[in-house]
Amino acid sequence: MRFLLIILLLTVTFNVSAGYKKNIMEPWMDATQDELVAAWGYPQTAEDLFKVNDNTTIYTYRSNRGSIGGQIKCTVSFTIRNDVVVGYKYEGGNCPRKKRKK
Repeated sequence: MRFLLIILLLTVTFNVSAGYKKNIMEPWMDATQDELVAAWGYPQTAEDLFKVNDNTTIYTYRSNRGSIGGQIKCTVSFTIRNDVVVGYKYEGGNCPRKKRKK
């Protein structure tokens, strides 16, 4: 019984993560830097704004949200090249759900 519960939790976690990627993150691909900043704001610290070279910058957003078991941390990063989002990465759970407005 315990094994089945673990499998169920892993399946739900995977499906939530896949949904976040498809519905929240993927639409940001090819967005302009201005669109991203309008929705997410500027990164909060200088550490969260990493200039790779003259054409590429990584914007990182961090959040700590409370839950029943304590804090859930999430980090979302967007790679911007020539003022266009060309990549993203996210880690953690309960990440912000900031949808792109088209």
